[in-house]
Amino acid sequence: MRVCIFGDLHGEPREIPPADGYMLVGDFSEYFDTTSDPLWKFYVRALMAHSPEEKYQMFTSEKMIKAIKLSIDSSIKTLTIFDNLKKPVYYITGNREFYPDFLIEYFCLDIPLFLEKSKDLKNSTCINLKRITLGSKSVFGIPYIPSGFHREDWKLPGFEEIWDHYAKEIDNILQNSPFISIILSHNPPFGVLDAHLDDTHLGINFFNDYILEKKPELFICGHAHGYYGEKIVNQTRVLNLAFRNFEILEL
Repeated sequence: MRVCIFGDLHGEPREIPPADGYMLVGDFSEYFDTTSDPLWKFYVRALMAHSPEEKYQMFTSEKMIKAIKLSIDSSIKTLTIFDNLKKPVYYITGNREFYPDFLIEYFCLDIPLFLEKSKDLKNSTCINLKRITLGSKSVFGIPYIPSGFHREDWKLPGFEEIWDHYAKEIDNILQNSPFISIILSHNPPFGVLDAHLDDTHLGINFFNDYILEKKPELFICGHAHGYYGEKIVNQTRVLNLAFRNFEILEL
């Protein structure tokens, strides 16, 4: 089985090689110019707001609701391009899908979730925390986990506790799973091809423990755009497809 795996897409892919199926590591919505687009300029201002009160007011405003809708619609548009190929598409969610859905649920906003809207796609399946078999290999999908400077940007009451609990649940599920051949994760392991463009680490510590103990054959990730490439860690091939790169595997 010929499978094509894409890193962070952030909009329409430059090319899509023919394959029997596709795997996507998340971050489907395109980059918007935060200097000229008024909605995204406001979004960035909300992230940079210093007080929880100011952040709360901005995140529940009409402008923010428009920005969230714009992000979700952009993610669906990119995913639909793959869905229209009429081949099986397996995807996990990146931070560009995680944060809009998280904000909708946290602030009880009247907006359809990305994960709800994506269910309308006929050939695409979200494998967040799910195990599937492709060819002769088992694959497990791990969605985005808040890390690095991303955690610092979101200072609202309860966020840290929610995210710590979320990460612990994922760690428990991963540790209690049978052997997995391929991990498809948005985040890299900590310190392994995980630096952002400004060298900030975006990886997850317990991924390193999992690789050392379980030794999966392949760990595929994205998120850290500045570190496209691969590295062998304790017999596991770690492959960061970063920004708009792809890899073809025969499974």
